[in-house]
Amino acid sequence: MKKGILISVLLLFTLSSIGQRLVYPGQNQIHRHFEDPSFISINDLYNMSGIVQASDSDIAQTSQYVAAQLAFFKKIAFGIEHSKHSYHKFRYSQLLFSGRLKFGNESHYFSMGGSIGPEKYNETNILSDNTIGTIYRAGAHYTNFNFTLGGFLNRLPVQNDLMNPLLNQLTTYDGYTGYLSYKFNLNDNFSISPMVKYNMYSDTNSDIDSDLTFFEGVTNFNYKGDYELAVSYKNEYSINGALSAKVFKYIKLNYSYETAIGDLMFEDVHSIGVSFDLT
Repeated sequence: MKKGILISVLLLFTLSSIGQRLVYPGQNQIHRHFEDPSFISINDLYNMSGIVQASDSDIAQTSQYVAAQLAFFKKIAFGIEHSKHSYHKFRYSQLLFSGRLKFGNESHYFSMGGSIGPEKYNETNILSDNTIGTIYRAGAHYTNFNFTLGGFLNRLPVQNDLMNPLLNQLTTYDGYTGYLSYKFNLNDNFSISPMVKYNMYSDTNSDIDSDLTFFEGVTNFNYKGDYELAVSYKNEYSINGALSAKVFKYIKLNYSYETAIGDLMFEDVHSIGVSFDLT
């Protein structure tokens, strides 16, 4: 009996460390504005983007993102973003209104952005459990020609293993990401941009130690600005690849694929997206 209880306890605490997934937009390395408001319309474009992503084996685990970037002025831009996440019978959504300021010129500048809006969490068919709150997001980065240094604060949905009763199945983690990148222009058409990121996210409302902290290496390959490939390796977390291709003058199609590595266990995640340049 004691041995069975001990095994059960060890299993539960093991699941709390391996049965979690931060729900990133799968194409965030191509569409930086989905996680960092300082990148909203950084190239002074009017743009709309949409992403739908789903688990490999369960359509009940889906996320949808829609965002618009509007550069009304040279140094000032605005954005609006809506995301909705489903995890079995749990639902979570965010609506963010954003602004971005840019100081400097095209090759040497400082950019800062912030977002604010409501968030809603509920369990289907249980209206009394609906909770509505306010969320914030902030980011800033400094670019000097090909060198960029920055970071951002964010809140991300987290899917926890349904077998673990000690954790809420769908919750949110607060945290930050810092990054450093450099762009190598191999010729007039082709560039490679390696990036190093540090991610630290945790559930501040839980008494259980469930921090997710990891380094991330990203490499972006860009051809003529029309085709882009991004490969992300998150240490002991996942590998995520994203591809973007311009199919018409103002339209880009995007696809990404993420698979867990190390101690984490979650289904592979696919996402498809489309981006419209309204300029």
